[in-house]
Amino acid sequence: ARLEEARELFVEGQRVRELLRVRSYSLETERVWAGLPAEDRRVILGRLAAAGQPSTPDAASTVIGMALNQLVVARLIALATATKGTQATAGEAMLGLPIAFQLEVIRETGADLRVPGEVLRVLGL
Repeated sequence: ARLEEARELFVEGQRVRELLRVRSYSLETERVWAGLPAEDRRVILGRLAAAGQPSTPDAASTVIGMALNQLVVARLIALATATKGTQATAGEAMLGLPIAFQLEVIRETGADLRVPGEVLRVLGL
């Protein structure tokens, strides 16, 4: 019974961690989009249209959010690898690093993307 209770608490803890990560990604993505110069927004929306995708702020935010996620995961894997001493997996990084630290990495990465021109550079535009 105690083992089952511990499993349930672990699963609930993981669910809460994931909700915190998703909310943090959403907030940072919104901040990045809101902080982009009008010309950068036009470039992203134009590229979406040229690719046959919806040319909307929501679609652009999705693209920015995907880039933000990839950058954060790469940073977390690098940090977990340095801590572990051997190559860490994404799962090890997500489970092994404290959630407060992960949220800070998301925040810092979002701030990096708010540097003028950085989103376009990361997206290869």
